[in-house]
Amino acid sequence: MERKVTVPQVYRINDQVLCFYLGRNVTGPSPVADIDGNWVDLDWAWGVCSYAICDGDEALIFDTNVYPDQALWIRRYLEDQRGVRRFTVVLSHWHLDHISGNEHFSDCHIIASSRCRQEMIAIKDKAEAGRLWKEPAIKVVLPDIVFEDSLSVYVGDTEVQLRRYDIHTPDSIAAFVPKYKLCLCGDMLEDTVAFVLTIEALVAQRSELERLKEMGAEVFYPDHGDPEKISNGGYGPDFIDAVLEYSHNLVELHDDPDYDKLPIERFIPKALENGTLSVWPPYVSVHKGNVELVKAYFANKTEEEEKGE
Repeated sequence: MERKVTVPQVYRINDQVLCFYLGRNVTGPSPVADIDGNWVDLDWAWGVCSYAICDGDEALIFDTNVYPDQALWIRRYLEDQRGVRRFTVVLSHWHLDHISGNEHFSDCHIIASSRCRQEMIAIKDKAEAGRLWKEPAIKVVLPDIVFEDSLSVYVGDTEVQLRRYDIHTPDSIAAFVPKYKLCLCGDMLEDTVAFVLTIEALVAQRSELERLKEMGAEVFYPDHGDPEKISNGGYGPDFIDAVLEYSHNLVELHDDPDYDKLPIERFIPKALENGTLSVWPPYVSVHKGNVELVKAYFANKTEEEEKGE
């Protein structure tokens, strides 16, 4: 990727957990988000981060970020500032903006769900040729350790429970640190709103979001979120309720004659009122894409029902 290296903003979550944040004007002006544009600039506009869980000379890296050079910077930072000598990478899911820095951890164990590895194998050639999400191309380094539904790993003496959920993508992993009742949730929860990939996924994820509540986490840290919240205690369990509210209203409001003109605020009123979410303008394009997908689904369904009659 031909991009000037920008040093991530480092947020200290607690004595062991660090966040490396890029974008949202925190580390430079954000470009205008165009859903059909450069996927790297999109992430920069939305804000994207990776996390590190450290214990002694070991560190677990949760996602290797959208910029390979930043992944290398993160590694060097942890080596120099925290004395880390042994790294393990965990991938929250297969999307390019979470695996792009794998090349700088190719000498380490990389852990993912088995479904994630399958997806990465399937997209490898296109991603490396810049034909999956258009340019820029990335080098795809596959995970060497996979699991189906759950796996516990240790960073020094610190337990990290990895659990798979069918939220956002079927291969998504949340990393739960019982010691802090802390959950790194990847793209399963986003601020302002989450992507809707298919209408079927939108419906199916509701039960999975309820299952995520059962984890017992008291604080959540997403890969795309408000840097103010991430740097000041994270999100509470009501973050899940905010995503549920949004997914519910995407369907509930679909028959409004002005559905595709309704402001994003109409879809998350409770989450905005209680301060769980805030409207970050670049997410308007994400919401617009979600609305178009839901609108098209119900339009096609109506046509099929009329043909059936």
